This record gives sequence, C-alpha cells and structure tokens, in this order.
Amino acid sequence: MMVKHATSSFVLWGLGVFLLLLLYDGALRKWALPGAEQVLFIAKDALLLALLAYALINRPRQINASMQPGAQVLFLLYASWVFLEAGNLNLPSVLVGIWGLKAHLLYASLILLLPLAFGNLENLFRWLVKAYPWVVVPVCAVAFAQLASPADSAINQALKGGTEGAAYFGEEGLVRVTGTFSYISGMGAFVQATVLLGMGLFLAGARSRLFLVGLGFAVATLPATGSRAVIVTAAISAVIMLCSALPARLIGLRSAVRIILVMAVLGAISLQTQDAAWVALQERAESSRYDEIRFLTAFTNAFDFFDVAGLFGFGAGAANLGSPALVPDMARFSWLPVGGLFEEESG
Repeated sequence: MMVKHATSSFVLWGLGVFLLLLLYDGALRKWALPGAEQVLFIAKDALLLALLAYALINRPRQINASMQPGAQVLFLLYASWVFLEAGNLNLPSVLVGIWGLKAHLLYASLILLLPLAFGNLENLFRWLVKAYPWVVVPVCAVAFAQLASPADSAINQALKGGTEGAAYFGEEGLVRVTGTFSYISGMGAFVQATVLLGMGLFLAGARSRLFLVGLGFAVATLPATGSRAVIVTAAISAVIMLCSALPARLIGLRSAVRIILVMAVLGAISLQTQDAAWVALQERAESSRYDEIRFLTAFTNAFDFFDVAGLFGFGAGAANLGSPALVPDMARFSWLPVGGLFEEESG
C-alpha cells in the first residue's frame, strides 16, 4: 500500500511539472532562455517518457482502470501502423521516424498515467475543478496583455524572427496572440480546450466563483488568436455537449436553461471586454470569404493526397513541422512530392 501511494504521488507531481512545461515552455523559449529553445522544446517529452518508464516499472498489479475492448483493438491497430510507418523507406532519416513515433504515441501514455495519479474519477474531477482557474487565468492574462500592447513590444515577440514574426488580423492590425505558447496554434488549442473543459466541468456541477472566473477568462480569450476555427469548434462542441447532457439526464431542463444563461452572460462579457478583438475577427472573416471552403477541407484534405501518398505514404513524422530540424542538410519537406504545400493536418 505504501509503494502504491508513493508511485501515485510521484506520478501526480510529475504530471504537474509536465503541465507547467506544456503551458509555459513557449514563454521560456521566447523570453527567458531563447538560446536553449530546442532543449526546452523536448524537455516535456523527455519528462513524460521518464514518467511512463517509471510507471511501467512500478505499476501496481491491481488498478481501478480499464479500457473498453473495442478501444483497445483500435488503439493497437493504430499503434502497429505507426510503428510500421516509422520504418518507411521514404523517410529522409531514422530520426524522423522516431520523431513520428513520439508525435503519434507518446501523449497516449497519459491513458496509463492518469489512473495511477488519481485513483478514481472523483479525485480527478475535484483536481480539475480546483486547478482550472489557476491554469486558465495566468495564460489568458498574458494574451490580454499582448492584445493591449503595441505590435513591436517585447511581449509580442515571436519564437522565430522577433516581433517581425508576428501575425496580424483586422483593419487595426491587432496581433494574433501566442500567449505563453511558441506559436498561434498552441494558444488556439489552449483556448479551445479550456473553453470545452470548462463547459464540461460546469455541466458536471462545478459552480464556485473562482471556477466561473476561470471560465469567463477562457471565453473572453476566444477571439484573441484571430482563428475562426477556434470559435466555430468551441461553439458547435458546446452545443453538442449541452444537447447530449439533456437526454442522458446528466442535467435537467432547469439546469440547461441556467447554463445557457451563464454562458450567454460570459459571452456578453467577452464581447464587451474584447470588443476590438471580436471586430478584428469579424473583419478577417469577411475578408477571407474566398477560402471558406477550408471549413470542409480540414476534413477532406487527406483524400486529395491519396493518389500522391499511395498505400504506405511517406512515413511517420514525414509531414511533422518539427521534422526539418532533424535533417538540416535537406530543404524543408523536400522528401514529399508536394513539398510544404499543405496546411490541414488531415492532408
């Protein structure tokens, strides 16, 4: 029992450090230690790999967690295909294949680590509710400061190219913020994930003032990255979650109405406090109507490359944005017939 408790505590603390690196390694790479940015980039991966090794060695024989058989089969098939593709002869380097393994499978190890750290879903839920505002508010505060600062200020410095590497949106030229992350995509994923996590926790009964402050910050940050996909995904997902909770009897009609009202109030606060960002986002959407089809190509882009890729494609990691750093003697994505002419992840 003592060994099990020690393992749980170690994994929990390790995951806490991993979360901090996940949230702030971009800030360290941009502002604190730019000279060590590549080391910082892989630090969280090295930590997660070490935690996985520790957990496998010290994993208790009995653990209160299991994966559905169907999910197990699908995951094993997926993992087997990734391992096969890590040895694809079209890859420019063995290192790229290893990097592909990391990109596809390493974060899946959280499936093994979370039950060790928390023991049961109730503990995980309580931790998420308590940690939520402390995770959300600091990162969003940095984003608000970036929006309020001049484009050439130090806080808007990009990872590569200083302030010249910043992206803008709207007629006023607002900076598309990166927050504490290295790139806009990281901040966009953070905003999207925290809004939906907050919505899920709210549906599950989280109602404390501090939690609602965190949820309010997350909603207020929705337009900050200038990404239309973040808004659309968050809105559609929130509606699906609410509509699913009602027939599943997770909430009653009165609770659903209360939740809608709270989200409407938080949305109104966001419109009021971040009106410039919402206007800029609207202007970007109106000026980019020609590529509205991208809402569809995010799902269909893979089919456009089937003829080029063939049955076995070009290997795990071949199109990962970090792969060119592993083969510095070659032009970026020169090992792909289309080069770097792709954006949607499915392609």
